[in-house]
Amino acid sequence: MGLSQDRRASDLNVTRTKVRFLGRLLKELNKSEAGSFWDFLVPKKYDLVKTTVRELGLISPQMSIQVSNYVKKLCTIKIGMSIVNEDDISQKHAENFLRLYENSWSAEINAPIIKHQKLMQLNKTQETPLDTDIAKLVDFMDKEIVRLIEQAKIADNCSRLSKVLLTKLIIFNRPEAQA
Repeated sequence: MGLSQDRRASDLNVTRTKVRFLGRLLKELNKSEAGSFWDFLVPKKYDLVKTTVRELGLISPQMSIQVSNYVKKLCTIKIGMSIVNEDDISQKHAENFLRLYENSWSAEINAPIIKHQKLMQLNKTQETPLDTDIAKLVDFMDKEIVRLIEQAKIADNCSRLSKVLLTKLIIFNRPEAQA
């Protein structure tokens, strides 16, 4: 992360969030079996990690997506550290875990969560203005148009008149579903 004076507060917040999310994942993983992340980033534990992240997604879908990215990053860190330490077994385990991750994680974890979020957004109710409110607005605009046409000699009024006319056109052309 560099020197402490070079760090920005936002970087610290991002790091804090990552550590918190990964801490929640590790806490949930340790409920079934004690260990560190290195112990869980092996092909045998892939299904356990995947299931745990899916369960975290039930609590917070966004957290599940973020944790998914962090798991991949942890795996690449483990591969790098294994290369430096010349630990071929650990490297092989991490590479195989990463291969499993890349083959199925997106389809089984991220895609359903993103699909659910999009459906929730599409099904979100939108409030449309009441017909009485639209009628009041149209009456006001009619009066304003007449007043501005009578005072059209002032440049500022011409600009305001064009804005009022444009607003009236937009309201007139709105779809029937909104009417």
